[in-house]
Amino acid sequence: MAVMTVDPTLDVSKDTTPIPTRSWAALAVLFTVYLLNYLDRTLIYILFGPIKAEMKLSDLELALLGSTSFVIFYTILGVPFGRLADRVVRKHMIAVGLVIWSVFSGLTGFMESFTGIFLCRVMVGVGEATLGPAALSLLSDLFPPRMRATVGAIYSAGIPVGAGVALTLGGLIHEAYGWRWAFYLLGFPGVILAGTITLIYRTESG
Repeated sequence: MAVMTVDPTLDVSKDTTPIPTRSWAALAVLFTVYLLNYLDRTLIYILFGPIKAEMKLSDLELALLGSTSFVIFYTILGVPFGRLADRVVRKHMIAVGLVIWSVFSGLTGFMESFTGIFLCRVMVGVGEATLGPAALSLLSDLFPPRMRATVGAIYSAGIPVGAGVALTLGGLIHEAYGWRWAFYLLGFPGVILAGTITLIYRTESG
């Protein structure tokens, strides 16, 4: 994860500029997006048992779904997406990435084979790789240096919260309706939030 840096010669204690409401609203939206990011990333691990049983997957296939399909593309695309975030409208980049990973997380529930789930996981990784560089860049613009450590901590809290929501809701939905419905109900709703990103940042050029 990239780290927000501050000019060591800058005395941030003297900065008393009030934080605009829209900046806090933007942080709330990005926190929620990061929550969904980790929810969709973690959900499949909670549901490995029923997926393996229904599709009769081998341990190797399960490992590929849990690591290779997601991690390789997520890692490789981090740097080029970081460069892209410096050149495009960042709110659009986040929104497009959110739509991609939400759609393919939801589509995982329709898959009937290892190959289908593998390809969905690849696309979840592609979509999620867009978030980090663009979100951290936006937060750096929206908050002064004196607030960036706090803002970074709030944003990063989306990791444990998202994982916890995946564990709780994923398990409950599976118990009530089956593992496929966990992907439907927790994956697709992210598409709705993509529209909110553009509204929150309507006054921002990037």
